[in-house]
Amino acid sequence: MINEIFNDIIKEESILFRGVNIGDNLKTVEHKEGNNFKKKIGSLSHYKYYFEVGETEDLILYYGFNKEVKKVDRIKLLFKAYPKYYWKKDGGKELFDFFGLIENNNLKKYLKTFNLVYNEVIKHFTDLLGKPKVETSDSVFNKPYQNFSKSFWVKNKLRLTITSYLDDNSGLQGPVFQLMEILLTSK
Repeated sequence: MINEIFNDIIKEESILFRGVNIGDNLKTVEHKEGNNFKKKIGSLSHYKYYFEVGETEDLILYYGFNKEVKKVDRIKLLFKAYPKYYWKKDGGKELFDFFGLIENNNLKKYLKTFNLVYNEVIKHFTDLLGKPKVETSDSVFNKPYQNFSKSFWVKNKLRLTITSYLDDNSGLQGPVFQLMEILLTSK
């Protein structure tokens, strides 16, 4: 399962991880990804693709473009994993217990798939582009358990950034998810 998710994320063995270059036209995107997308035109025009992967994980892919020239100017991929699903599958019942695990930074067992995929993605780009610059900080969210991390590489005229953190903004009622965001832009 980990290899399948990794392959769904990477697709191509280069900094152009989906095989689409900054500056490519939208027909290239449609050729690579298909025509099952939602299109938004405006200040942040984009094609949005959604894929379910793994047991309960999501991939959301955005190809941003300038609405006048209709050329890709950024590619953003979100990989979301939902630890509450695995916690419930393991017998968890009381939400306050689950949130206790969050606050005590004890979700690792329920983020196994996410962590394995994340580590493979970081390793892939490190092997390809060298050691990244890494930033970690509790000040981004003011909560150490969110484990904010940002790795980035600059190659030629491209910047690749991978950010990871636990998003618990929804509180008790909404989804809690671990997020990996891969962003490719021109520098």
